[in-house]
Amino acid sequence: YNYRFGMAYESPFNQVVVDPVLKENGGIFPYERVVPRNGNGVVIMTRCNGRWILLRQFRHAIRREQYGFVRGYADSGCTVLENVRRELMEELGAKPIGEPMLLGRMTPDSGLTSGCVFVYEVEIACYEEKTGYEGIRQVISVTDAEFVSLVADGEIDDGYTLGAYLLEYGANAAESSHSD
Repeated sequence: YNYRFGMAYESPFNQVVVDPVLKENGGIFPYERVVPRNGNGVVIMTRCNGRWILLRQFRHAIRREQYGFVRGYADSGCTVLENVRRELMEELGAKPIGEPMLLGRMTPDSGLTSGCVFVYEVEIACYEEKTGYEGIRQVISVTDAEFVSLVADGEIDDGYTLGAYLLEYGANAAESSHSD
């Protein structure tokens, strides 16, 4: 079939694998998958003084800046909660107040990656604006209404952030319906 299958690329974080997939007509085509090497990543919805903390960060893959929640790959040998705490410290210099609350998990791109991310909500007392670290250009805090306005204006278009917010909204809606 003139295709190369198997491992195409490997880094400390991901492997790119090309699988042979059988077509309905009996032919074969290559299907590329990104496989996380160290487990599943995290997205951390961070709240400080009742406001959501968002990073404005340059994202190399799309060649532009995006607003989004703190997130990151899993580190080898770390638990999911250790990854949550590490990412908060790395990107905001912050520690959670109390235990991070698991909202659920998302599969951000099931057409490309076999990984998922776990979504947590945390409260913090304060944070640092770590501009320059991992492409961070700015840290902002927004209310729910301001968050929704940023989405409506197209300022927030990061799938991880939108999906996390929807999980949080669903968790709050479910909690409200149980209290009725």
